Amino acid sequence: MWDTAYMRGSLNRRKPFDDTTASGNQGVIVTESNLASHEAQLGQFLSKQSDLHFYQTLDWYRCCVPEQDLFFVLTLSDNNILASSLVRRRPLPGLTLAIYRIERGPVVTNMSVLAEHLEHVINAVSKDAVLVAVSPFRHGEPVQRLTHDLVACGFTPSPRSLAPYETTIAIDLSLSIDQLRAGLRRSLKTQLNRGSRLGVEVRRATDIESFDLFVTQHNDMAHRRGLAPIQPEIARHLGEFCTQPEGSVQLFIASHEGKQVAGICLLSSGNRVIYEWGVSSEAIEHRQFPLTHMLHWNAVQWAKQAGYDYYDFGGYWDERGDADPINRFKTGFSKDKQHFVPEHVLGVRPLLAKAYHAAAQLRAGLFS
Repeated sequence: MWDTAYMRGSLNRRKPFDDTTASGNQGVIVTESNLASHEAQLGQFLSKQSDLHFYQTLDWYRCCVPEQDLFFVLTLSDNNILASSLVRRRPLPGLTLAIYRIERGPVVTNMSVLAEHLEHVINAVSKDAVLVAVSPFRHGEPVQRLTHDLVACGFTPSPRSLAPYETTIAIDLSLSIDQLRAGLRRSLKTQLNRGSRLGVEVRRATDIESFDLFVTQHNDMAHRRGLAPIQPEIARHLGEFCTQPEGSVQLFIASHEGKQVAGICLLSSGNRVIYEWGVSSEAIEHRQFPLTHMLHWNAVQWAKQAGYDYYDFGGYWDERGDADPINRFKTGFSKDKQHFVPEHVLGVRPLLAKAYHAAAQLRAGLFS
């Protein structure tokens, strides 16, 4: 059985525990206290996963702990890891309860073990969880099976007002640069040419100062528009990885007359690189510049040279089609729509989970 002391107090005071399901496979939680016993095996397991997202890596765990409530839940058979989830706990203000999230996971060797692994995760957090959110964002063949297993375990899709994307636009980087450019919308090509004439400069930034300024600009924009900011504790750690030229976090910035006026941040996920955040100056003197166009085109070229298979624009709102200006911007680069598994949630305490979602939807509606 899971240790009931686990959900009391901070992560550092929690005890490691294990849980064995009917099949005989074992669920184990990994925190700082027992990481040494599992680190080598877990690192080897994760290194073999072709679609591993940065948010499910040991690097991300090491960077954030002990500052944040992060821990791994593993499913093992005869001490071999079959599945892994890096889980984040976010406490609810004024309560001893929390929301648990698996970002860009779980990581499984075989889809047949997914349901059992989810059972281990649910057992691990049930003592104080209001809801468990799983955001797989998996593409291709696993989509149907993963969706089926999530629903079979009691998960339902998040409200569309909170998680609107089930589709993304991706660029196939197996094409040559000439082929990629030929596939751009004519108006996009015109904008790229115009930006160069206007003196806009784009570069891949590996200095922490550029990243800090990007986060400040992004969060100022998010505050004005009622969007989610990049959390300070996440930004601080992302910045450390941004300084690594071949790392899992890449920042591209656009400058004009020596002033940083726009940027996009990409995260790696196996063979694809995903657009995660972006900001562009809203100042009158910069509105004429095709900043975002130039940033993405430079990032696409870098991603191809770096050996990625896909450049992922991070979402496409299918219901709105190209009538939506953001959708239309993305399809200017590619018409390749790819479906993925969106966020699913399980209400461990259904009434509180319903209240939580109602409050979140109200906030989203106020700023939509």
